Amino acid sequence: MNFEEAVSVIQEVSGTQLASDVVDAFLRLVKSGEIHASDDT
Repeated sequence: MNFEEAVSVIQEVSGTQLASDVVDAFLRLVKSGEIHASDDT
């Protein structure tokens, strides 16, 4: 599974398997570039 697919799965389970506020914080970090795929340059 690549990074984008993993992020998509995390979004899908937000509010059910994962706390939505934590997912929102994670997505903000992804959008800002703070969190990215290890092979992303």
